[in-house]
Amino acid sequence: MGATAAVLPLKAAPERRAPSLAQLPPDQPLRVLRSWHSPAGERWLQVEAKLPAAAETRRGWVAA
Repeated sequence: MGATAAVLPLKAAPERRAPSLAQLPPDQPLRVLRSWHSPAGERWLQVEAKLPAAAETRRGWVAA
């Protein structure tokens, strides 16, 4: 059996406790809009993703 890739949470803000806007599959194409480093040293990417189920584009943050 192969390892299962985890989903990637698309967050409302660049912080771990921010609410998730969507769960992105591991093969989801993303458009990176900008990069940000938190005061705690974490790197976050603001991305745009086209959600296939909703046929819409969403922006949010993912931990890099």
